[in-house]
Formats: sequence, C-alpha cells, structure tokens
Amino acid sequence: MNNTVNIGIIGQGFVGSAIREGLSKYYSIYTYDLDKTKCNSTHQEVCRESNIIFACVPTPMRKNGSCDTRILESVITKINDEAKSDPMRNRPV
Repeated sequence: MNNTVNIGIIGQGFVGSAIREGLSKYYSIYTYDLDKTKCNSTHQEVCRESNIIFACVPTPMRKNGSCDTRILESVITKINDEAKSDPMRNRPV
C-alpha cells in the first residue's frame, strides 16, 4: 500500500499558488487551472491522483455584499462526479 499523500489544487491564483509552493517540498502536487500555463494536470488527474483537494477559486462579491459561490459549487460538483466514477477509491466527498 502506498502511504504517500498526494495533494490536488484546483485554481492557481494567489491562494492556490501559495499552497502549492508551501506544500511542494513535502508532497506530490497535482494542479489544475483554466490557464493551462499554470497547471501540471487535467481536472480528472487532480481528482484521480489526489488524496486531498484544495479548491482555490474566486468567490466574487455581489452588489449586495454576499459571495457568489457558483464557481466553487461547480468545482465541487466536478470533484464529486469524478469521485463517484471511481468506486475503488475510498474517500469522503
């Protein structure tokens, strides 16, 4: 059994890239971003290879001051769908 922890990071902006830099000395890192120059994996690879996934995507403020979480919700749905497609992986979603 492989005891290595693989970290996935979706979104390579300010927060995602800081997490990548901070953890890359200790873990294998799989990154995905809409900007292909900022990632080393596909969305599917991040989901398939990672034990832990950080979703570091924008939550822009609406005019009323609340956060627009649609981007985050979309990412979580994609992670969930990918995890469901691989029943051999035992991990919470």
